[in-house]
Amino acid sequence: MSNCCKRVVYLSYMEFGSRVKGAGFVKEEHRGNEWAFDMHISGMTEWPEKKYEICAVDKKGDEYGIGSVFLHKGTGQWKREGKNNEPVGKGISSDEIVRLVVRISGDKMIEGKLQRGENGTEEERTGPENAEKTEENKRQKMSRPEFIAAEKWKGEEKPLTQPRQCSPAEKEEGGKEKKIRMEEMILNDKWEQLCHMYPIVHPYEDEREYISIQPKDFVIMTGDFQHLANNSFLLHGFYNYRHIVLGKEWREEEEGEEAGEDFYLGVPGVYYEREKMVALMFGFEAFECSGGKAEPGKFGYYLRRVKI
Repeated sequence: MSNCCKRVVYLSYMEFGSRVKGAGFVKEEHRGNEWAFDMHISGMTEWPEKKYEICAVDKKGDEYGIGSVFLHKGTGQWKREGKNNEPVGKGISSDEIVRLVVRISGDKMIEGKLQRGENGTEEERTGPENAEKTEENKRQKMSRPEFIAAEKWKGEEKPLTQPRQCSPAEKEEGGKEKKIRMEEMILNDKWEQLCHMYPIVHPYEDEREYISIQPKDFVIMTGDFQHLANNSFLLHGFYNYRHIVLGKEWREEEEGEEAGEDFYLGVPGVYYEREKMVALMFGFEAFECSGGKAEPGKFGYYLRRVKI
């Protein structure tokens, strides 16, 4: 397994120490003895078009200037790469950075917390050499009886108590309700197990919880959707950002469809009208991002409904 680690760190616009809104993302990559940071700022239309200083912060709270980013119509990009023996800025190396800060003014800034070794992915927490063992542990968990029980129980209707004698109409209606309840229990149980097996993420920077997966994990979905592991649009997003998200969303009652819960697969990407049309061609019919408003150049996820 190659010594490679990639992840996306979300940026927040801060005022007086409190988060106001999302402000883009940073792609961090460590491959062999090389590192790279790729920062994309968006949604900062209220600030003048000029260069803003970028600082790296270490565990002690000391700041080091590492460059600048020019904001044009609220968006900007900064990228830096080098080898492990080369500092990102004068006095700080890539593995010492715990925060990236863009200074807007004395009490206003854009911030991204790297949180190294705490809340990162399994590969970030344990190191690339142990990540393969972690993946093997996940696969073993999926093969355990308590995990596959949900699949085994599908279609079974085991009454918890001895049923009373009912009319044929009541039996038919009761059977439908029982089947629906059983299916809901199976799905909820399976989803809870998946949430214990995969990293929990908040892709829209709110209370909604998704799990972070990869194409090799698509065995957790029903057979009708496992082919998405070869979907060109999905693979393009995965190789750019090294993750895909899967989450559960509430569906409001619509004509011909009852209210309930749906599962959505999300491919990371940046919103543009042309990209949206390509996503639609490959079956991803929606786009969701932090704040809920899709704007050109904003990072988010192209979504499609799936079943697990």
